[in-house]
Amino acid sequence: MSTGKIYKIDEIKAKVEEMRNNPLPWIETMDVSVASDEIAMEEIDDDFKREMVFYNQAHASAQIAINKLQKLNIPVFRPPDYFAEMAKSKEHMDKVKNRLDEIKKHEELQKTIRRLREEKKFAAKIQKQRRVEQMEAKHKEKKEMEKEKKKLKSKLKSKK
Repeated sequence: MSTGKIYKIDEIKAKVEEMRNNPLPWIETMDVSVASDEIAMEEIDDDFKREMVFYNQAHASAQIAINKLQKLNIPVFRPPDYFAEMAKSKEHMDKVKNRLDEIKKHEELQKTIRRLREEKKFAAKIQKQRRVEQMEAKHKEKKEMEKEKKKLKSKLKSKK
């Protein structure tokens, strides 16, 4: 940003007034102005907010202009059955479409491969978990059998 600021408020207001008092009909100038959105001084350096203010002002101006043109019965939008001449040939567009279809199919194939890989990993993880659970169950059963054996041995010894 430049450090020197030039404020010519009086000249700007005079020019705006000159535009308002213009003897030409609106259709000749199509000038539109909207109330400015105020932006706080601390936000002035925020590019996104500043651009949003510009965008909102332009959008509001366009809406006003469209309404004025429609009141003057001037067509603003293309008719729905309007077909402009294509900038690119049908063959070229078919090539582009085919290429996009190939890319889409390739992406879907990659997704499928990735999904199958994940399913395989998950199945292996579940299988490993089941084996561990079975081994733990066997180990637990074996310990219980050992305890029962000891109890029976101690009972047999005590009876003798």
